[in-house]
Amino acid sequence: PVTGKTRVRMVDIHSTRYGISRRYQIRLRRDDFDHFIELEKYAKISNMTVEDFKQRFHYVVANEPPPVVLNLPSVEN
Repeated sequence: PVTGKTRVRMVDIHSTRYGISRRYQIRLRRDDFDHFIELEKYAKISNMTVEDFKQRFHYVVANEPPPVVLNLPSVEN
């Protein structure tokens, strides 16, 4: 607080907590680029062609970590 600089906190991007919190965020994901209908909507909202949208925003998901896979115990009745 004294310096006015932002305190950088490191986070484990491979943790379950990070993966879950990331899924709750509204953001572009790699799989958004796999669904043409959704991609077409985003391009239209951005007043761009689908190809222009891909070219402009693909960098956002280029280094996205893989989705979290939860290994939950099975529930037996």
